[in-house]
Amino acid sequence: MRILMITIGYPPEQVGGTEVYVLGLVEALKQKGHECAVAYLEVFHDEGGPELQVVSREYQGANVHVIQVNSAKHKLEFIVFDPVLRAKLIAEFRKLVKEIRPDVVHVHPLQLGFDSYLIEALNQAGEKVLMTFHSSITTCARGDLLYMGAQVCDSLVLQDRCTKCLYHWKAVPAALAAPLSKLPVNWYRSVFAALADWPSLKKLRSFVSVPLIIEERRSAWTRTAANARVIVAVCEWVRDTIIKNGGSRERVIFSRHGLRFGAETNGHVPAGLLRFGYLGRVSPEKGIGVLLQVLKAMPPRVEYAFEFCSSSFQSSNRRPEEEDLVQAIYRLQKEDSRVRVLDDVGDNELRPVLAKWDAMVVPSLWLESGPQVIYEAFAVKTPILGSRLGGIAELVREGETGFLCAPNSVKELGALLRRFAERPADLRSLRGNIPPVRTTKDVAEDMLKVYQNVLANGAGSRSACSRLADPVMQATAKAISQVRHGNIGRRMPALWTVVRPFWRLAAAALTLGRGFRHVVNGVDTFRLTLEMSHNTDPFDWEPEEYRDVMSAIHEGDQVMDIGAFWGLFSLGAARRVGPNGRVIAIEPGPRQASMLKANLRGNNFESIVECVELVCADATGESVEFFVDPEGSMVDSAVAKPGRNARSVQRQTTTVDDLVNRFDLHPGVIKIDVEGFEDLVLKGARTTLRQYQPVLFVEFHHEELALRDVQSTDVLGFLENLGYECQELLNQSQTTIPRGHLFRFTHRAGAPA
Repeated sequence: MRILMITIGYPPEQVGGTEVYVLGLVEALKQKGHECAVAYLEVFHDEGGPELQVVSREYQGANVHVIQVNSAKHKLEFIVFDPVLRAKLIAEFRKLVKEIRPDVVHVHPLQLGFDSYLIEALNQAGEKVLMTFHSSITTCARGDLLYMGAQVCDSLVLQDRCTKCLYHWKAVPAALAAPLSKLPVNWYRSVFAALADWPSLKKLRSFVSVPLIIEERRSAWTRTAANARVIVAVCEWVRDTIIKNGGSRERVIFSRHGLRFGAETNGHVPAGLLRFGYLGRVSPEKGIGVLLQVLKAMPPRVEYAFEFCSSSFQSSNRRPEEEDLVQAIYRLQKEDSRVRVLDDVGDNELRPVLAKWDAMVVPSLWLESGPQVIYEAFAVKTPILGSRLGGIAELVREGETGFLCAPNSVKELGALLRRFAERPADLRSLRGNIPPVRTTKDVAEDMLKVYQNVLANGAGSRSACSRLADPVMQATAKAISQVRHGNIGRRMPALWTVVRPFWRLAAAALTLGRGFRHVVNGVDTFRLTLEMSHNTDPFDWEPEEYRDVMSAIHEGDQVMDIGAFWGLFSLGAARRVGPNGRVIAIEPGPRQASMLKANLRGNNFESIVECVELVCADATGESVEFFVDPEGSMVDSAVAKPGRNARSVQRQTTTVDDLVNRFDLHPGVIKIDVEGFEDLVLKGARTTLRQYQPVLFVEFHHEELALRDVQSTDVLGFLENLGYECQELLNQSQTTIPRGHLFRFTHRAGAPA
């Protein structure tokens, strides 16, 4: 098999976590007889040189191709906003692909910017492309997934929130960052474009680009989710992050990192003075500040040794915050003889050093995707004292291979160090529990299975007729829709009456009655009814809300979709809960319910989703008028709107509590979009909310509620009394709650049920 690795760099010129991972994977694949090539993008500077050039070399038997961009002519900082440069770079990569002719293209990005466009282009060209998610930088524009630099983020890319956070990271006060995040993105786009002709205002242009960067990151996730055949997650929180941001659960593969070299037995038996150590970069997100506070507070009577081992001490390119920490460590070494800096440890000397440590301290404040240092420690049977967070918590079995503490807790970390300094045997006894370390050979085995599956399933399971029918019929549908709603259609309404039955027969025959295949929100692929056929790919329908709701749904969950409409959220929920889960879709609108059922049939979800054609309210068995728009807007409601020429149909009411009892549900997620009946639906769900405390997604329809003399703030107050809160709506007034957005409500920890 021939594999092309597109990465962010490669040894010996670049040696970082991702680069070493790719090197180890290439080595292991080559040992198994497979051919690997490597390509990446980098910058060079030559005032009189070409704008682009390709430099090829060989490293340890692998051909390495470097596409270089001349920084004298182009700025990679704005590559995602430069379609001309982007197209040229994609063309260069496609030339390489054509020359190398790989069976599989494996992309290892740092940031999902240019790489998402490259994945899209290669997939559209017929290449089998997959991606490995290595770092929080892939999601977070700050790079550390620390919201406002203070708390671990949920990793969901949201426009306003991420814009505010990135501005704050750029030293903008929070009080100013918040209003900046609320300005329309289009305004920033126009200012950014206007500043292109003013080189002297480069810094201002960079400042204005912040909301555009966030918008681009959200779009990048959509592109990647739609075009990568597989996305590899290197730890559990990464897997959850991919799914939260739109990755299809079926296409996410879990495969942890591994070391290039396996475990070693060096015969070292720890004894005497207890020895702690830190290995890794000296930077704030690594928790060095917390560690220094702990060491400074250690009582003089406590005997131990602590060693800092880091390449940061030798680096000449430290950031200001890193420089401050390095100098603080040097000062502590002078003040406290128990602390020592190891600033000249070579690669071949590292493992003997680690083996002499009784524990490696990993006090990170951010979500580590490995971290690789834990694999290094386990390779020589050294336990871990680390933060109960991200990849650290996934790898360390508390009380068996190490101990964990709350991140950023001087008190808890200090207690651990004092405890084991006084009772070393408790820590040293853990060495025998540490399992064999995972290596890149194990990673290569995982990847070969992934590659083989991608190749086996690359052509898809649809017939040639079906693959041809979708684009042809979708194009025809769009053309017919344009004619129908254009001048000809308005002048000759009888024409559509004649054409419609023939069109429906032809479309139904070619799609076997299952509707057209659409990529929805760049995340899921569904077959949708003919009524949706004028919408062609990309099919975007409430994409941000869709990703947010889908991120809360897991395999085996039970979900209620109240106001299911044509079934967007019900379809997505059905795909995620799987055959062991259940979805109850409540939709009283006659046309909408018909479309919903057709969409469920077309996607084989009838066994998972139960349709209920009733109005959800605060009582069961009552008859209410349901108003249907005869003009076909599809926005029907149980609330009569003035000036609207609607006809009414009679519908019976039910409550959430009754549906939960009827279907024996334990709902984990409830979505509510009911055009002005929000308060009644929630009142009819009191028992369910108290008993099961599901995550709620609620859309507020102020005008419709007001027609019933109800305010949105009344609904918020009702939820507050039940222990629910929404971070987006804290301290919001009626006039500042936007319409057309699903707000996530969660039950407060410790709130009375």
